[in-house]
Amino acid sequence: MAPPFENESLGVESNSRSTVLAARTSRTSRRRLLGAAATGALGTAFAGCLSSLTGTGGDSGAVKIGVLTGGTGPAQSTAAEVAAETLEENGGIRGRDVTVSTAETDSSPLEARRSYHRLVLEEDVDVTMGISTGTVLDYLIDDFAEQQLLHFTTGSESLTPTKRIDEEYEKYKYHFRTGPVNTEQLIENQFAFLQNMGPQQGWQSVGLLVEGYPWTEGIVSTFEDQLPKLGFEIPYSHRYQPARDDFGSIYDDAEQAGVDVMWVVMGHTGDEAVTQWARETRAFEFGGTHVRLQYPDYYENLDAAPRFTFTQTSATATSELTPRTQDFVDRYRSKSGGDEPIYTSYNMYDSIVAYAEAVERAGAFDTEAVIAELESLEVPGTTGTISYYDGSSRYPHDRKFDPENDDHSGSIFFQWQTDENGNGVQEVVWPEKFETATYTSPPWV
Repeated sequence: MAPPFENESLGVESNSRSTVLAARTSRTSRRRLLGAAATGALGTAFAGCLSSLTGTGGDSGAVKIGVLTGGTGPAQSTAAEVAAETLEENGGIRGRDVTVSTAETDSSPLEARRSYHRLVLEEDVDVTMGISTGTVLDYLIDDFAEQQLLHFTTGSESLTPTKRIDEEYEKYKYHFRTGPVNTEQLIENQFAFLQNMGPQQGWQSVGLLVEGYPWTEGIVSTFEDQLPKLGFEIPYSHRYQPARDDFGSIYDDAEQAGVDVMWVVMGHTGDEAVTQWARETRAFEFGGTHVRLQYPDYYENLDAAPRFTFTQTSATATSELTPRTQDFVDRYRSKSGGDEPIYTSYNMYDSIVAYAEAVERAGAFDTEAVIAELESLEVPGTTGTISYYDGSSRYPHDRKFDPENDDHSGSIFFQWQTDENGNGVQEVVWPEKFETATYTSPPWV
């Protein structure tokens, strides 16, 4: 799962808000051009598009889904196309065809805004989905509000949209998070995993190895505060520089401290950490939050070094979280030429399922009616039951998640293991009800 990435410098885009355009001639109940009058360079750039902004509107024509990709390659656009084709096989959405328009964010806030403008103002999409970078999501939350257009997040756990909705519901209610679950929920799930798996594996001491980005500071302090309360010792904790490519001295110190399991938090980096741990057969287990471990081709790319490592994700190609999981995996493989989906793929598919179901239940494409249906929705997706908190909850419009009551929808743990042919496989090891294989400790530990 993608981390709520560090607060990078966003720069200043000339006339970025105040000069985009003032109003739209159709679908004005849901579309708001970003800012006031069209002046300056950016306004001139959009001036030639005015004729395309009227669109067909209403409940006619195809339903246009705008996909904002970035960070995970074609994983989200492929999943959206699979979902659209599946809907088409079943009559579309309220009898309308479903099409997909894709725009790349390059994981850059400014590029993401340009892409979002194109999807909304030129492509005339009905809904947007995607985003796997926290800084991008945080940067666009006001755009969603100004457009009054529904957006489903499929790859970032940043709490910024959640807090905005809580503070100003009417303004920011257009954002829903299908997955991953938010930062606090992900940490809660990690604690639940440790409480269940720790005693089974004999883990008593936990080492912390964390990327040295600003976004990890709060995570480290939370772990250092909470793990002792759960009965774990923390004899070693280290935040490393992201450019570091030699973990030898770190691993030496961790072994000397008697660490049983190295709990990692790695969003941008982690290849060298995994490779060196495996190559040197270090005397502790390795896992936690590691974004790159979630990539289906990671095992092959690192020459089997990820074997025995573990992390959390939304779903894997081996998982059977609902009857829809394996059907989607099969369709995705067929569409992609054999590639397997990643976490953002499952969340994208589930977002489209949720949107389509809410529209059907509302009996119209009216945004207010669809939001009301989304707030009470319960529908099976690929990652579990899709359900969102309502506006009065602690996490308004985030994915419902309650591991204490055995609801792990949207967040499971897998371990890299091998099949009978020696190929790497992402096997679900927790929670037990979704287990596809038993957790296996490295033979050298």
